[in-house]
Amino acid sequence: MLFRSEITFPSVTQRIQIHNNNSSYAIKVGFSANGVKNSNYWLVEEHSANGKTADRLEMRVKTNKIYLISADATHNATGVYILAELTGISGYDLTAAYSGSSGIG
Repeated sequence: MLFRSEITFPSVTQRIQIHNNNSSYAIKVGFSANGVKNSNYWLVEEHSANGKTADRLEMRVKTNKIYLISADATHNATGVYILAELTGISGYDLTAAYSGSSGIG
């Protein structure tokens, strides 16, 4: 079973911050289900109490959806905090633009 979370935003984002507060495993972040399952993703390391790992990711990106999965693909992506700056553009305008079949991830 593949543990993956799909996060859909109510409108198109301008900036996204992802914080991994889980100390057990890293999180893969991508723009398609195929991307996080394969090799098109960003890795957000597990949280470290001493602050020696990069446990957060910030992107200035326009999207309406992101996908999260634990790096070992055996856990739900829990302990993740997402902050997003939203635009006034409807998320429905991007629905068909980002899919694995369209060459994204």
